Amino acid sequence: RHIDAFDETDQFLFLYLLDVHPYNARWFKCDTAVEAHLPLAERFFPHDSDVASVRLPNLRIYQEQYLEQMRQTDRTLGLLFSYLEQHFNEDEYLVNLYSDHGISIFNRNNTDAVDVISENSTCAAWMMRGAGIPEGTVVHDLTSTVDIYPTLGHLCGFPVNDDIDGRLPAVFGGTARDVAYSMSMFPGQTYKLAVRNHEHVLRLETREVLDEDGTVDFTD
Repeated sequence: RHIDAFDETDQFLFLYLLDVHPYNARWFKCDTAVEAHLPLAERFFPHDSDVASVRLPNLRIYQEQYLEQMRQTDRTLGLLFSYLEQHFNEDEYLVNLYSDHGISIFNRNNTDAVDVISENSTCAAWMMRGAGIPEGTVVHDLTSTVDIYPTLGHLCGFPVNDDIDGRLPAVFGGTARDVAYSMSMFPGQTYKLAVRNHEHVLRLETREVLDEDGTVDFTD
């Protein structure tokens, strides 16, 4: 509807999709298609109403709910892609699909202390389609959310300063990252950092917790 209403302009649409976001079952009704295919023992379970989504355990019901919502989101996005194909040429649109973080429900260890900077909790697939995107190409280079800006600048033709943290991925003619950084900063909690390359990961955590101003003592 938005594209139809303002069809005389070049548009930038930011679609925020919550469908695939995991929610604590204490306050969230899982999809009927999920509940109907799970045994009762996996549909009724002890849960803590105060557990945030990033700390949910790897229960099957959470995993199945996530996969079902992914399928529903895929169908919804299909409507958008079909519209774009019918109304625009391939070089007239660019779709950039990303997630702000990973999820703990696919972590291997099901303990009370969920690892918020584990690989599953921090990784996210970056998918693009449209003008300037090599079709059917899948790469496993390390990327970061800060790389989106220089990539859009490269593909859309607007200037990007050299002194920003973002980097143009190698698949678009840039330089591949040596490492990717993941961190957790939350007042009242310890600061956690993971630095990953393709073979290893460096982990650290402070003993002190973050202050309200975002600072923390790194002495220990």
